[in-house]
Amino acid sequence: VCSLAPLLIVETTNADASFIAQSLNFNDRYPFHDAGLDGTGQVAQVSDSGVNRDSCYFDDNNLVPIRGLKDSFYVDNNQRKIVQYLYNDYNGFNNGDGADANGHGTHVAGSVAGNFGNSAANGQAYNGKLAVFDMEGNSRYLSVPDGFAATGSRANMLEKGRLAGARFHSASWGANSGGGGVVDNRARNFDKYMKAHDDYLLIIAAGNSGSASQTILTPATTKNGITVGMHYGTTDTVSGQSNLEDTLRYTSSRGPTADKRIKPDIVANGYSVLSANSASSCDTRGSSGTSMATP
Repeated sequence: VCSLAPLLIVETTNADASFIAQSLNFNDRYPFHDAGLDGTGQVAQVSDSGVNRDSCYFDDNNLVPIRGLKDSFYVDNNQRKIVQYLYNDYNGFNNGDGADANGHGTHVAGSVAGNFGNSAANGQAYNGKLAVFDMEGNSRYLSVPDGFAATGSRANMLEKGRLAGARFHSASWGANSGGGGVVDNRARNFDKYMKAHDDYLLIIAAGNSGSASQTILTPATTKNGITVGMHYGTTDTVSGQSNLEDTLRYTSSRGPTADKRIKPDIVANGYSVLSANSASSCDTRGSSGTSMATP
């Protein structure tokens, strides 16, 4: 035995976010989009509670088939939006139905690359495509496969997303280690994968366990990935604060990590973010949290 580490329970970290992240300027709201940075030609991998594939923000004439990690590799680049949909068939309780009863994953994926005409709920990379990894398990808890980032493992969800064209991974989930900013095996596995693939980047939610120090969730304690916190929104009223976008929201988890690294790395708006809702085909909803700041 070389080492022992706890296996922590993973859970989700739940109209103006797009332009706030880009400019905070009502007169020049989308400079990135205006410059052509809209996700065209890119694939993003999202791991979460699944995605409602029937939503108008993701649908297509013929939806990509749902595959388990144990199945042979599959990608369909002719899809308008979701080119790969995988689920965890190693842990036994994921049904991979592509429906997202939780709704968290649909909202997150919509913020990444959802696209329905000129909707205000379109994602930052609205012309990009998605490789979805469905980890929906019991209630709000997620089913993360053992070996999800291990070299040579058939359960390596990162590698299958990368083979589908994804070069960054959006993860709005984590585990509370009870404080201390623990760097667990999941964080180490992410770091090892990014070290081996220097064109690949993890973007992960800090968590909503603030405002004390060392409340950062794992694997957001990763060294090589980017951990996203949540700042106050333009509609918040906070005593003594004038630059709300420069102030970490009290609910947002923060560092330092156990090895004294500063976290989060960046912050973004995560308050009442409008995105796709899994409840119906074209519904939207507002949600808040570092999960919403991350995409």
